[in-house]
Amino acid sequence: MKILVEEMPYLSSISVGVWIVTGSREEEKNINGVSHFIEHMLFKGTKKRNASEIAWTLDRVGGRLNAFTSKEITCYHATVLKEHFSLALDLLSDILFNSLFKEGDIEKEKQVIVEEINLYEDSPTEHINDLLVQTIFPQHPLGQPISGKREAVIHLKRDEILKHFRGHYTPDRFVISVAGNIGPNETEKAVKNFFSGKLFTSSDLPTISVPSFNSNIKVFLRDLNQVHLCIGTPGIPHAHDERYIFSILNLILGGGMSSRLFQKIREKHGLVYAIYSYLAPFRDTGYSGIYAGTNPENFFQVLELIFTEMVKLKEEGVKDDELSMAKEHMKGGFLLSLESSDARMSRLASSEIYLDRIISIDEVLKKIDEVTLQDIRDVANKYFKKELLSTVTLGPKIDEDKIQKTIERIM
Repeated sequence: MKILVEEMPYLSSISVGVWIVTGSREEEKNINGVSHFIEHMLFKGTKKRNASEIAWTLDRVGGRLNAFTSKEITCYHATVLKEHFSLALDLLSDILFNSLFKEGDIEKEKQVIVEEINLYEDSPTEHINDLLVQTIFPQHPLGQPISGKREAVIHLKRDEILKHFRGHYTPDRFVISVAGNIGPNETEKAVKNFFSGKLFTSSDLPTISVPSFNSNIKVFLRDLNQVHLCIGTPGIPHAHDERYIFSILNLILGGGMSSRLFQKIREKHGLVYAIYSYLAPFRDTGYSGIYAGTNPENFFQVLELIFTEMVKLKEEGVKDDELSMAKEHMKGGFLLSLESSDARMSRLASSEIYLDRIISIDEVLKKIDEVTLQDIRDVANKYFKKELLSTVTLGPKIDEDKIQKTIERIM
């Protein structure tokens, strides 16, 4: 168990996160969704609190309690006033080590999670991103949805849930990060008081394999007004040396209202409402994606315009003023994101988990400033290749052969 602290004496609040290095990529197919299911179950009752009491323990003092599951991490976090820090730690340790996992609660929560899956799949702008990652990593757990497949969730058994819980919530996987109006010594003493001696024994688990990127074209039919499009290209892990270059490239391509894709395809041509690019880094791999939603009649025009902008970045690169603006955008966004104790707490944990050290703010700003015009062009040429594209659509029928011909003609 690692304890990380950043003191922020000018705040009234403290944020604490218990981060467990486990997520959906460590699930076998028949129990896909179990990590997310465990997260839900830890709010359903302990030996000394029922579900309602868990909910109002921090509510009654103006605090916040929440959790999330990702493909590689599960986190339980709280933000409270300084005087309620011990209460937050007590609650977090209680749900983590004293949850009951009652059969009745498990069966009820299956229904809740199936409704969550339904809600997600009824939102095509969300669902298509899952379809993309399933296409990119089709035979690997990274391609599995975090919430799980309905059949797997419905058939989860209590002993399977507990086995996964006890096998993955082990001391070597715990990172406890704290940021706010509290010092390191006080934090360490309080955390050890609530967490020492309570963690499960470490267990030997299978080595996680590194997936290979799968290039493909998939058309998923749905009765929708728009065609939703996602284009995936290979990306990089969190700790990769090119991460700052890749982030700036992403900003320029589709990372905001001033990006090339937004300005060209929405503002100039009026072909979309939503269009953006994003990065999805993991521990040992990653991918980047481009999303757009458009009228079926405009689909191939949008596709051509996206590919054209990708090719321009490869062949022409970017201009000095465009790079400077992207750097300032990235630095400003980074600094603004750190103005809360919750954001600082999250940054501490993510940096430790993925980079194995806490990177200073000055180092981040320096690395951003060091990115050159040639760096951007080199990375675009390295990753934007026609043989390394996965293209997914959701909505009315789109001609797959025509998509392939468009890729061959432009990329």
